[in-house]
Parts: sequence; structure tokens; C-alpha cells
Amino acid sequence: MGALQLLLVANVLSSGPDGFVSEHVLDIRATPAGVYAALTEDVGRWWDAAHSYTGDAHNFSIDPRAGGCFFEHFPNCGSIEHMRVLYADPAKFLRMQGGLGPLQAMPVSGVMDFEFVSTDKDTRLTYRFSVHGPVTAGLEGMAAPVDAVQLGQLKRLQAWVEGEAGEE
Repeated sequence: MGALQLLLVANVLSSGPDGFVSEHVLDIRATPAGVYAALTEDVGRWWDAAHSYTGDAHNFSIDPRAGGCFFEHFPNCGSIEHMRVLYADPAKFLRMQGGLGPLQAMPVSGVMDFEFVSTDKDTRLTYRFSVHGPVTAGLEGMAAPVDAVQLGQLKRLQAWVEGEAGEE
């Protein structure tokens, strides 16, 4: 990844048996429109294929409109919906609901927010993922690993936008 260092430090704001909230703030050298486009249009170019069902990140796509979804196509014409888009305001805000990875099979609800704010020379991307469910879901052990994976994905997005990562 060149000069970009990946520091997978969990930033879990709260955690318990019934849920967790994680948040990260990244300053990305691009316009809000550029970061939003990379997030929604280029997901297959920066998403880590190790966190996919097909092993190929190019099978991912996001339809950034209310009712659209973040899904992965299977080579056999199958697919999986990872999250559903609830709120899309291009270059400003994106909210999706669902569960990624092991969360999808659990009786939980996750809401993922991306806020894009222009600063003097870049975009401040604020990411927040709130996951909640019944105490029996046992989410206290999921917070740090889920947060670390998501931070890794955010750093890959940042590297893609800033031109520091090649396509896999």
C-alpha cells in the first residue's frame, strides 16, 4: 500500500451483549463527490476480496438510492444482499441497513452511516456502524473484530481514492 500505513485500531464507542457502535473519521485527499463516487461506484476496486462470499471483490456493487442495495453477484447468477440503502444524498450522506459477514446470520440490525464534509483541502469522512439485537445474540465479542475489518475497508477506500493502491 505504499506510504499508507494500515493501523487497525478498534474505535468502539460502546459495546455490550445487545450491541455495539463503532466510529471512524478519515481525512481523504479528494472532494466529497469523489469520495462518494469511489464508495458507491468503485466498491469492487477497493473492497477486500477476503471479506466476500465469492472471493472476488469485482462482484460487489452499490445502488446508491433509497431502496437500492449493497450486494454481491455470484458467478452462477445468484446473489447476496449485504445491506439496503435507506438514505442517499450524493457527496453528503449515505445510510445503509443490514449485516455484513457473520452479522447477517444473526438476529441483529445494523445501521451504517457515511458522512462527507468538505474541509480546506480534503474530505472528512465520518463512518459510524451501530449494531443492536437481543442480549442472546452475544454481540460483546463481535465489536472489536467487526470494527477492525471495517477500519481496514475504510483505509482501502482511502488508498484507492488517493491513488496509493492498485486494483486487485
